[in-house]
Amino acid sequence: MWRVLLGAAALNAVLLGTAFAQPMPGQETDENGLYAHGFVELEYVLEGPVFVDGATNFWGEASVGYFAPATASGLRWGVDLGVDTQRVSFDDPETALWLSLLLDTQYGLFSVGAPRPAYDTYVYETPFDRLDTFVGGALGRTSLVSSRNLSSNEVPFGLRYDGQYGDLSFGVSAHRLPDVDANILTTGLTYEQGIMQYNFAYEYIQVSGMTGHSLNASVVADLERYGGFLAYSEQDQGSFSLTALELGGFIRPVDGLTLTASVLDVPLIDDLNYVLEARYDFDSGAYLSVSAGELSGFDMAEVSFGFRF
Repeated sequence: MWRVLLGAAALNAVLLGTAFAQPMPGQETDENGLYAHGFVELEYVLEGPVFVDGATNFWGEASVGYFAPATASGLRWGVDLGVDTQRVSFDDPETALWLSLLLDTQYGLFSVGAPRPAYDTYVYETPFDRLDTFVGGALGRTSLVSSRNLSSNEVPFGLRYDGQYGDLSFGVSAHRLPDVDANILTTGLTYEQGIMQYNFAYEYIQVSGMTGHSLNASVVADLERYGGFLAYSEQDQGSFSLTALELGGFIRPVDGLTLTASVLDVPLIDDLNYVLEARYDFDSGAYLSVSAGELSGFDMAEVSFGFRF
């Protein structure tokens, strides 16, 4: 069961890619207590392995919710509904649903029902993640909870807590997958100080008495016009383990345009792995990205257009 669960999730993660980090529910609400955030993206694979060469992929994430007015003691209750979807030209469409009751207190935000895993919120997104069709969660950058929900429509019941103290944001979540007898605990944090940002995410997995984990840690320096990052990923699935180290730098020659170069070292892969990316973010929330590189001996290139809200 362990190999079936992890193998299916890893394959789906390669196809899906790493989700954009989702903010905590209700961080920004309108005057009526409503909020909505997420993204949609359409990508076209210009060059890649045979089974994805020329493929198109539409995918997106969205969360909508509501918070009631605060009580005299400062408590607010709410509800959050999330939807993830992927439509790959060579595969069947997939959809994942998330639904949670929320309680916002002076000590943090509590979610119960089927919340998103905390792990995904605190993973720093890199250019290799944005080559979504190829890499994705295969490097331990997407929670197994998310992959399982999307690939098998198995709702991961659980609970989650998020807090923020000064420049430190953190979260922890616990999930139960009864169909495969899996218990999963995820946690993560982000600390920002000046130009520096530190991110850490960890996922502990127990399936039918066996255990595994995923870990992601990154350091980012952003001086507005230029910067760099270092990201470490690790997966341990019992009989299989994988580590990866990614180093990259970026410049912003004009407002909206980001040029990034990144190299990835995976001990299991002897070939040089690199990616070059040009991305333009419009004021409206739309973005256009063109990227090219090489991974495990395969030349890769794709163009993506998306919209964040």
